Amino acid sequence: MREMKDSGVDWIGKIPKSWYLTKIKYCVDLCGSGTTPKSNNIEYYDGDVSWIQSGDLYSTDVIKDTAVKITGIALRDHSALKVYKKDFLVLAMYGASIGNVSISKIDACVNQACCCLKTNANNDLMFLYYWLLYCKENFLIKAVGGTQPNISQVMIKNQCFLVVPYREQLKIVSYLDRECEKLNKITADIEREIEVLQEYKQSVITKAVTKGLDKNVAMKDSGVDCIGEVPSTWEVKRAKYIAETLSKGNGITKEDIVLDGDIQCVRYGEIYTQYNGVFWQAVTRTNIERISSPKYIEKGDILFAGTGELVSEIGKNIVFMGDEPCLAGGDIVVMRHSQNPVFLNYAMNSNYAQDQKSMGKAKLKVVHISATDIGNIRIALPPLNEQEKIAEYLDKYCSTIDVAIADKQKQLDTLAEYKKSLIYEYVTGKKEVPVDA
Repeated sequence: MREMKDSGVDWIGKIPKSWYLTKIKYCVDLCGSGTTPKSNNIEYYDGDVSWIQSGDLYSTDVIKDTAVKITGIALRDHSALKVYKKDFLVLAMYGASIGNVSISKIDACVNQACCCLKTNANNDLMFLYYWLLYCKENFLIKAVGGTQPNISQVMIKNQCFLVVPYREQLKIVSYLDRECEKLNKITADIEREIEVLQEYKQSVITKAVTKGLDKNVAMKDSGVDCIGEVPSTWEVKRAKYIAETLSKGNGITKEDIVLDGDIQCVRYGEIYTQYNGVFWQAVTRTNIERISSPKYIEKGDILFAGTGELVSEIGKNIVFMGDEPCLAGGDIVVMRHSQNPVFLNYAMNSNYAQDQKSMGKAKLKVVHISATDIGNIRIALPPLNEQEKIAEYLDKYCSTIDVAIADKQKQLDTLAEYKKSLIYEYVTGKKEVPVDA
């Protein structure tokens, strides 16, 4: 057992006596970023230059291609755009993806939400990669800002880093590569199982909210391709003709959140991360005196996230069924109506509604959907008594699927915690790489 010493940093703890703390800026040759070319200039897009966005860092450890490519004209017109040569690390600095890190195996430029890093000759790129994975929670703590929290290049440069002998870095990386690959394969299998369950759930919802529950009912053409045929007694209406009001929430920043606040509130990012369908109580609270012109929501109101990073998820909605006063934060569209709220929430989250929400949205850094966009979504609408029956059916059927998904998610959480602890133990030197590894 090697001799250890206190690092002097609580979240790092003890380190080997021969290691010492420095900052990332002293261990890299590159720390840079980029920008977003103007989206309304067609000369800037559909080129052959790979362009990485923070949203690309959600689901992959290695970047081998990008969803969006830009042109040489965009590079010429934007001095902030530089093509970084592979291999380099990409760290997300904005929004829900803060702290996500991937390895770019391609030459690419990035948007302003990404920080690119390359180690100097004394440090291994993959050791820094594992170190940044470990640092994610610390970056989240340091993030500043309201609806779009962020970390800066200055924060990244001044982040702690351990000076470890180069040969020892290589041994640690080699061991973690092997162990993490095993965990990643198990994780990928479980994630695919969850995807299948989620796809099945969405198909069940979409079928119920477009075809109803009676297999023998007469059908008619809805006039909308993504809806197809609907029961003959149903109507197809735009959401703005169903809604009594479609209004925006009011800004509630991260700094406004108070653990024991006197009123509950919902922020747009939480719609993606904290809620699933119906909710009765909000996960966050604030003090009403902190909010100018508060936007109250009522029982049955449907809340849409007006901003997101993924086109396929933009405008995700939830329905409030609680009785306690609640506020809607900025970038939330609130729909008040007189339909069955649970049915309408299912309908607005169905595949056909999501197709309409995503239509025409550019795959850029941040995607927006407005109250007008939501108001123009066409909805297949049965009579109220049928809405209630469909809502009850879907609640029962989907709850069974949700239980199965939750069980799979617990497995993923356990694997993620184990992987995090594994990385922590080796990059901080609390464990030595086994001799026979």
